[in-house]
Amino acid sequence: MAITYALAYLPPAFSSLTLLLQPVVAAILAWALLNEAIGAMQALGAAVVLAGIMVARASRVQV
Repeated sequence: MAITYALAYLPPAFSSLTLLLQPVVAAILAWALLNEAIGAMQALGAAVVLAGIMVARASRVQV
């Protein structure tokens, strides 16, 4: 509910970044706080998400 409310007031670029990072942060917190295992596919998915964010940020800076 708070995320939906915040999206109306945040810039679109920041909103999309936070929505993409949510599953990655949730997996890291689950690993750190709850001792949950992170599987190979989860780690690969997190790497793909982070790489996509880096590519998008790099292309935005150059333009």
